[in-house]
Amino acid sequence: MGGVSIIDENLPLVSVLMSCYNHDKFVGEAIESVLGQTFPDFEFIILDNGSTDGSTQLIKDYEKKDDRIRAIFHKKNVGIPRALNQLIDSAGGKFLARIDSDDVWMKEKLEKQLKIMEQDDNLIIWTEAELIDAESLSLDQKFTERYENLKRDGDIFDQLLAGNYIFCSSMMYKRENLEGIRYNEDIRNLNDHKFNLDLSYQYEYYFIPEVLSKYRLHGRNTIFSDMEGWYKDYMAIGKFIAREYGDRLSSRQNKKKLFHLIFTTPFYSAVKQDPWNKLNLIYGLKLPPYAIYTLIKLYFQNHNGQNEVYKSTSK
Repeated sequence: MGGVSIIDENLPLVSVLMSCYNHDKFVGEAIESVLGQTFPDFEFIILDNGSTDGSTQLIKDYEKKDDRIRAIFHKKNVGIPRALNQLIDSAGGKFLARIDSDDVWMKEKLEKQLKIMEQDDNLIIWTEAELIDAESLSLDQKFTERYENLKRDGDIFDQLLAGNYIFCSSMMYKRENLEGIRYNEDIRNLNDHKFNLDLSYQYEYYFIPEVLSKYRLHGRNTIFSDMEGWYKDYMAIGKFIAREYGDRLSSRQNKKKLFHLIFTTPFYSAVKQDPWNKLNLIYGLKLPPYAIYTLIKLYFQNHNGQNEVYKSTSK
């Protein structure tokens, strides 16, 4: 494919988006990793989501030092999905790149992604990442080693049906390609999964195998602080997939992935994390029939859709 022009003199080329809540231990390093990029033409929008620690003051201090930073402050936490949607709606750049306030970028991250965009600016570009701990020490593991044998480039929608494996702090995509795509504010824990499903349904992905990001593992980024919400999110994701993307679920393999997504994945992950939690018993009984009901409903949805197509072509 020939090269494409990605320059618009009237806009910053990239909008970097960060939402922060009580990450005063990490947010400074995250901000520094953005400001130290070898590619300088970006705006940096930071939303402080009602922090009660020192994060707010840190962000204010950085905003005074660098005019590329534009900060938004909420007095109360509005939730991650709403915060991310506000960041997207506030962005003016041609491309968007999100970084969580506890993650880190390597200095050439934006530059190397933009070189790929010059070939095809409709790609969703993500990169390899190194895992680090709360003290920024390497855990000697790459992000994709946790998700081996999964397709990383091209049409990855079918693989994403089983669960999200894209590191969102490493992604870059064109802003105008988010038309109709936003984070679902009714889903708390699995928004990245739904977001990538929506993107992968329309666009191809491109994976850079070089470590250009760092993913921080620490005690406060576990989703199991809200186990019931975790279970309910998987039910909601399953329902959403069946309703919106039934045309991609005709194969037995994809139907099996949907069943595992609704029941097997959340149940076994929760049991492994907290085996004696009473919610595991409740949802262990509740999820299988819900998954079967969803698949039955999908069958009739697809069957009726095929009948409508047949009727319309027979007139």
